[in-house]
Amino acid sequence: MVVLIASSLLNALYYFPIVINAFFAGGKQAGAAKLIRDEVPVGMLWTTALMAVLCVGFAFWRPNWPVVIITSLVANIF
Repeated sequence: MVVLIASSLLNALYYFPIVINAFFAGGKQAGAAKLIRDEVPVGMLWTTALMAVLCVGFAFWRPNWPVVIITSLVANIF
């Protein structure tokens, strides 16, 4: 329990400056170059589309496919 509390406190301390700069910087970017891009790279577009299709496909194909695979593996082991 002590380890979980210590980990949570350290994570809060590590991420606190990032959150403050991201949400409360007032629109200024300290030392960061402003990146403007008009279109998404083709590789990123195709991988995102593929993941979306796979997520929808797995959701409708067999909703409990991980449970079926794990159950069969456990049945074969024991």
